[in-house]
Amino acid sequence: MTPLLQVHGLSVQFRNHGSTTYAVNDVDFDLAAGETLGIVGESGSGKSVTCQALMGLLPAPPAFIDPKGSALFEGRDLLRLREKELCGIRGNLISMIFQDPMTALNPCMRIVDQVAEPLIIHRNISRAEARDLAIRELELTGIPDAPRRASCFPHEFSGGMRQRVAIAMALITRPRILIADEPTTALDVTVQKQVLDLLQERQRDLGTAVILITHDLGVVHRYAHRIQVMYAGSILEQAPTEELLQNPVHAYTRALIASAPTPELKGHPLPFLPGFPPTLHTPPQGCSFRERNTLGDPTLCPTAGNLPLVELFPGHFVRNCPGCTRS
Repeated sequence: MTPLLQVHGLSVQFRNHGSTTYAVNDVDFDLAAGETLGIVGESGSGKSVTCQALMGLLPAPPAFIDPKGSALFEGRDLLRLREKELCGIRGNLISMIFQDPMTALNPCMRIVDQVAEPLIIHRNISRAEARDLAIRELELTGIPDAPRRASCFPHEFSGGMRQRVAIAMALITRPRILIADEPTTALDVTVQKQVLDLLQERQRDLGTAVILITHDLGVVHRYAHRIQVMYAGSILEQAPTEELLQNPVHAYTRALIASAPTPELKGHPLPFLPGFPPTLHTPPQGCSFRERNTLGDPTLCPTAGNLPLVELFPGHFVRNCPGCTRS
């Protein structure tokens, strides 16, 4: 079966005042209908930039997307569409939930008008009909007393309720793909679970494929079918969720898993990754993780050349660095 989304060779640079930042480098991945793909990694690893490039949300300049890459969605290359064509897909066939619902929502518009807006733009229906459907969608996402509260403004909602509004707004057009960029940032653990369970429930109802961007391995363990680990703009490892968490191969993946807090660590220092990711002001060469590699042998990490992704086990791909990988 042909994947719903096929991304190949995606590279993104930011060029500003004579300097270049190589933010995303030669990223490949597929997404199947109804699947949840978790993308994990530290801040600055390229997770959000990858998805914003697919949505056409990066300002150009300073962003520059390498024309050698492609992102095929239903036979169309998202990276080569005109802005008018992208507007017909963005918020319609592909939707996005942003990190902070307070800044993603318009503080001057009532909730019902914001949720109804994608229908008015993409479905060409009357405002009254769109508002009725918006209230129904708010009810489905668990907003209590939705007919009355739909007339509120975003500041009158809690963080968890605003995130439910963002989910309603993203799903009201029944998109084929939903990109959830850190959808539970700044929410407490209880509300976080409620929001993610809601997202999973609505995904099952609609058959939507989800790209879940997060730094929390616990979240992707519970909700993702596959996990893609990014570091310094590149994919270092990719595998089905249980396979990757039980049999991590790359030193960075192993370090991420080791740094997750567990009850057994109570009273002991929390493991952490020393140092910082590279600045990416020059094209990454060799192993980008060698300076922080404490779980492998950094003396074996190449300092030049491009390291390919290789399939070590069925469906389990890893960046081929002899100093970071284990058999």
